[in-house]
Amino acid sequence: MKHTAMMIVGICAVLFALLAIGSLVTQATTPSALTYARQDAEINRLRREDAQAETLQPLDLALAAGWRVLPLVACVGVLLYAASLGVAHVARFRYERMPDARGLLPVLQIDQDTARLALGGFHSARQIEAARQPVPHSLTYSPHNNNRTDSSGIPLLPAELTTAHSLPGMTDLASLGFVPTKERILLGLGAGGELLTVPASGLCHVALVGATGGGKSALLRLLLPQLQAIGAKVCLADPHFANVDPETGEDWRGIAARLHMAPAISPTDISAMFGYLTDELARRLEQRRDGQKIGAPLFLALDELPIIADEVPGAIDHLAKLLREGRKVGIYSVGASQSMLVKVVGGDSAARECYRTAFYVGGDLRSASALLDLPQRDIPEGELGEGIAMLRSKATSPARMVRIPWVTNEAITTLLGDGIPATSGRVIVPPADTWGKPEGSRMVARDDQASRPSESHAAIPAEALRVRSLFMGGMPLPAVVFEVKGVKSSEGRRYQVALTEVQELLRAAMGAA
Repeated sequence: MKHTAMMIVGICAVLFALLAIGSLVTQATTPSALTYARQDAEINRLRREDAQAETLQPLDLALAAGWRVLPLVACVGVLLYAASLGVAHVARFRYERMPDARGLLPVLQIDQDTARLALGGFHSARQIEAARQPVPHSLTYSPHNNNRTDSSGIPLLPAELTTAHSLPGMTDLASLGFVPTKERILLGLGAGGELLTVPASGLCHVALVGATGGGKSALLRLLLPQLQAIGAKVCLADPHFANVDPETGEDWRGIAARLHMAPAISPTDISAMFGYLTDELARRLEQRRDGQKIGAPLFLALDELPIIADEVPGAIDHLAKLLREGRKVGIYSVGASQSMLVKVVGGDSAARECYRTAFYVGGDLRSASALLDLPQRDIPEGELGEGIAMLRSKATSPARMVRIPWVTNEAITTLLGDGIPATSGRVIVPPADTWGKPEGSRMVARDDQASRPSESHAAIPAEALRVRSLFMGGMPLPAVVFEVKGVKSSEGRRYQVALTEVQELLRAAMGAA
């Protein structure tokens, strides 16, 4: 339609030009029509033939004047037409031949197959150009600092260039020789093997999100023993807890033995744990108001959060309260779930936003986008899993990909024990007053305990030894309560009292072991 209109305008301009040329030729070969008109008007005026002649005189004069200036008007029209053609051709060139800000050219949608082929060819060309771009010869390249290295001198890539290929391979935590402290909790390894650490208080709060088998348990095994090693109190609620994982062989007994409370497995136990933590929150808030010290940090680790939300009444309300108010008094949460959507775990989005440290190992882009503060298109879903995760924390802002160290049973023994194999059942608990002290002071305390095994065992009540023996043998806590106290988990208040007594016996036995 646009080309048709231009053609019509062009034809009119040509006809107008021919008319102008005829006017010029006529004027050049004959006396001036204006002269004839003036003479005729004068004769008619003199003769006063009739009123009609007098009426037509102005019209004749106007026609004669118009015929006189017609060539000039024709020239102006031709010039305007030529200018419009020039503008149209420039605009067409810019639209059809020059790429836009994205580097794309318009394609007529008359033939869809042709359009698709054209776009495919364009993007293929861009990919080839990108593949041919020069790559820095040194891993120390950075637009701000060309000599970035970690504490061990390994050169690092800038955060914006971090990919799964720039991260170290599978790394055993024990091989790093890392010793956690109150100011340094290891979260993962960055490009070039950079140790990404944050203070224990900077974890507040931690979300572990990913599909089943993606590595959430590995993250718990990375964080919990570090927190226990520095003297923090740790509680664990896991409906699927096992002392030794029958599929992977992961031994959790060293972690379980150092928990502030025995692992909560049944809905009744988990509910009781939430009740204790809510009371502890109120107690610490009161101490804070009175200007008193609130003690060591307390971490609540929750695995299989959707199951807990479904089976434990009021669990999400308790958790939301701990998330909102716990940070002020050193009570933090470490929650693992396949999804952190409100419709899955309950609560509201405001509570979810309290998770300021977040690991994502793949499986739920919507949850990841909310927790990592990234649009879904910027999350490399296909590169996650098998030890690779996206991490948002104080050490990685904005979120980026990291390598999660492999936490073997020996690595946990190195963090928590004194070289005794984790499967031996012998555990050493660091004294409560060593929170924040150098590692050496804790090692001295362990050596002192290990040098007096007979005195320690002599101080343990027989019932406590029996509880420890049953628990370390793999018996679930409700079964231990029934075996020792004869009370079933369905007996309500009576069971709660018996559970508390058994937990006290277990802590006494573990602390003196």
